[in-house]
Amino acid sequence: MLLAELRLLLYRLSWWWYLVAAGLIVASFFLPLETIRQNILPAALVWPLLIWSGLGCRETCSDTRQRVFSVPHPLWNQIPLAWLTGFAVALLMGGDTLVRFGLAGEITSQLSLAAGLLFIPSLALAFGVWTGCIKAFEVVHVVFWYLG
Repeated sequence: MLLAELRLLLYRLSWWWYLVAAGLIVASFFLPLETIRQNILPAALVWPLLIWSGLGCRETCSDTRQRVFSVPHPLWNQIPLAWLTGFAVALLMGGDTLVRFGLAGEITSQLSLAAGLLFIPSLALAFGVWTGCIKAFEVVHVVFWYLG
């Protein structure tokens, strides 16, 4: 089910989106840590914005709520799985930097990034469920990203 959810999140993206994402991931492996902290990591954590914004509201936007939530225990099955797919995307985009912070002995940076990687899909899912639209999370995430 996790792979199916990931496919639903990633199916509408074009090849150049994947190319830029791969470039950000590879750059996080090879560039100096200060360059990653100032340039690459902020870009990597805003690049999947359109993926995360669909968490929690895809069923409403696609008008499939009645079908999706008619299965047994929809909240126990759908919500954790949606969050897990969002976290998997966050971990893919920032996990290499998380490892590099650990190898460099920057525990505070590592814990801060880990908290951010957990927070982003949580916020996206919460805004998607509460508002039923993608725009609320997109605005809040960009504002947080800009202030951070």
